[in-house]
Order: sequence, then structure tokens, then C-alpha cells
Amino acid sequence: MRWPIIRWFVALLIALPLGTFILFPTLWRCLTIVHASDFQPVKAGDRTLYISTDATPRQRDLLFSHVQVASARIRQFWGRQQGKATIIYCPTQDQYAQYCSGGEGAGCSLGMPWGDSFLVLGPEGNSPDVMAHELCHDELFARLGWLTIKRQVPQWFNEGLALMVDYRFSSGGSTARERFLIYDAEWKYRAYGPEGLSPQVVPVLSSLETTRDFFYGDYSRVMLAYLTAGREVSRWLATVGPSALPRLISDLAEGQRFMDVYQFAHIRKAGTSQKNVQSANSPSH
Repeated sequence: MRWPIIRWFVALLIALPLGTFILFPTLWRCLTIVHASDFQPVKAGDRTLYISTDATPRQRDLLFSHVQVASARIRQFWGRQQGKATIIYCPTQDQYAQYCSGGEGAGCSLGMPWGDSFLVLGPEGNSPDVMAHELCHDELFARLGWLTIKRQVPQWFNEGLALMVDYRFSSGGSTARERFLIYDAEWKYRAYGPEGLSPQVVPVLSSLETTRDFFYGDYSRVMLAYLTAGREVSRWLATVGPSALPRLISDLAEGQRFMDVYQFAHIRKAGTSQKNVQSANSPSH
């Protein structure tokens, strides 16, 4: 009885990597990047960068500079940087498509159930905005893990949060309220046109819960999904304040439901404001 079980277990060990290679070739290439002869590993602090040998010296210099800028934004927004994603830089579109499924966008993030994570940058990804965006995804992954993000965190929140360190819509000097007003104005322009007379099908948050739903449709619809997410998260942060985010992460890590803690942040804020009002109105001794 023992030998059939052992043979089954050995067969499973062989089938798993083989199945991964066949079904998810881009994922397999990321997992085996350390053995890729066309990439050079470079250490940058606690992080390893794998830079394509096709990259020019100018592209390499910009990459290092942009990683520093993006990491500084992450530390400013999160307080400290916990993510340690392996960064893979592909300066050509063909190479990028080998490591990021479909080869769409400027960059993509991959998180594994066992904790490993990868950040793949394409030809347009050598930018502090793209890097900060993807690194923000990695920060959420580092704090909550694969399972909690998959089961609890809606994609609109994950993307909206990443837009807070991605300044392609708003500048880094914007306050939380200013950032919301910028996203709100851009959202209205995209949704209703310059005259406000041509309404499109505007996605609601409940239709942006999963990755598939978020990135469904043409370019215009996906851009509207991003703006809807950025508008909501910037509104939330402007309302509840920066201290609400670490508390939300802590509550999610303890197993609480996302919408419960997300909405409860408003109650907490209102309660704090009420206490401050009462304290200000109390007679001094």
C-alpha cells in the first residue's frame, strides 16, 4: 500500500512544475529568472534586479535612478518599505511578453501563494510612476499575503491605492483633498465628455471587484476603471485620514471583512472628530 502512495507523490512532484510550465509559461520564466542567460542580476539594497542584457547603459542608469525615486514614494506613503519583489526589466516588447502574460501595459506584478513576488517592467515601465505603482501592489502583498488579497481585497482598492503613489494623474505635492478633486474632475471628463453631455457606461465599484472585471473591455473602459478606483480611494483617504490605512491593513490581517473595516473607518473618524469637539468645548481647569 505504501509504494502506490509514494509513486503517486513522486508523479505529483513531476507534474506540478511541468503543468506550471505548460499552463503558465510567463510565470515559470519569472520563477526561473535566476537561470536566464539573457538577464544580469544586480543587487539594489535588499532587492534583486534582473536587467536584460539588451538594455543600454542609459536605460540601466535610468532604471537605478527611477527605482530610488519610486522606493522613496513608497516609504513616504507607507511609512516603511516591506515589499521585496524581484524586479525584472525587459526593454523590448517581445521580451516583456515572455514574462508578463499578454505583454499589455507598462508593468505587471505577480505574487505567489508561498510569498515570492515579481515586478516585471516593459519598455514603457522604466518610469518612477510605473515602478511606484507596481511597488505599491507589492507592499499590499507583503503586508497581507496572497490568500487575503485574493479573498478579501477588491481590485478597485488595490489599483486605487497604487494610484496614490503614481503621479500620472496628480502631482506628488497634492494634498489628499486636492488629489480627490483632480481624480473627480478627470473621472467626470472621461465619463461624460468635455461638455458633460455624452455619458458612457460608468463602472460602479461592485463591477470592479476582480482582476478580470477590472481589466475587461477596451482602453477607454479600463481607463475609466482606473479613474473610478483612484477617485474612490483618494476620497476615502481625504475623508478618514492617513492613519486609517495601517489600521485597515491590521484589521484585514486579523481576518476581518474588507467592507466592514473600510466603511467603519468613517465611523471611527466621525467618533474622533466628535471627541475633539467635545474636548474643545469642555471648560478648562
